[in-house]
Amino acid sequence: KGDVSNVVFESPADKENRQNYYFSADFERLTSNTWNKIPALRNFKGRVVMDAERGHIQLDSDRSFVHLPEIFASPIQFEKLRGKVLWSTSDRGLRVASDELIAENLDVKSRSQFKLDWAPDAVPYLTLKSSFSDGIIDQYYPYVPVKALKPPLLNWLKKSLHKGTLDSGNLVYQGYVNEFPFDRHNGIFDVQLNVRDVELDFHPLWPKLEGIDANLRFVGRGLSAQIHRAHTQGMELLPARVGITTLDRNAILKLDGGLLGSTDQLIRYLSAMPVRNQAGTRTGRLVSIGGAIVLC
Repeated sequence: KGDVSNVVFESPADKENRQNYYFSADFERLTSNTWNKIPALRNFKGRVVMDAERGHIQLDSDRSFVHLPEIFASPIQFEKLRGKVLWSTSDRGLRVASDELIAENLDVKSRSQFKLDWAPDAVPYLTLKSSFSDGIIDQYYPYVPVKALKPPLLNWLKKSLHKGTLDSGNLVYQGYVNEFPFDRHNGIFDVQLNVRDVELDFHPLWPKLEGIDANLRFVGRGLSAQIHRAHTQGMELLPARVGITTLDRNAILKLDGGLLGSTDQLIRYLSAMPVRNQAGTRTGRLVSIGGAIVLC
């Protein structure tokens, strides 16, 4: 439903060529329900121009939302949605693309370009590039493709990243949509984020890191980070590199950096960590002797 104006429809008079039509119209307050993997829309405004083989929509919407239940758990709301989306059909299938799509809301601002190729009886192939700014870390979960991720990873994401600000970032996605997150290295999923004052609760047995200023990078199921500043249990984390090969319940964190604190603080921190040595057994008890830390 919605309001439609300035409608133009042209079609040849002879029946043989009636498929060669032309249609254009302005629309506002356009609303539709989810149908057969087509997303639900609300309060869309813009202009559509199309014929039998191609067309485009020029979006100029405020306070609208999109719900893609095949990908996201809940609707995504936009304060501003601008851009031109084009499509074309041929014997090779459907192509949908945009050179620039601007989306902004209270959580984040983004600019994207994408191309979706959907051949008959095949899985869609998506190429997507996005840039982000002015983001709120606490509000990231609605933008996670929950339908494509396994429950352990979703649970980890829910519990691990808190607070903080996203200054800038970018995303690159390339591959068949059913192959995400590309465990067989048959696609690209690469997200790079520059964040401030983030809280990372990596593991229930591991002391959390707070006040993190870092460059984060998610590639496939893995996470790497260059941490410029952070603190934990009253100690300062010196510039460090962090790596997690696979974000799941068996995740192993590799930390290359240093902590600045008293001997007692370091002992409490190291004793709390689920650290294992090269033989695969947990490290023993740590005690302080003078200014040194001794493994018993």
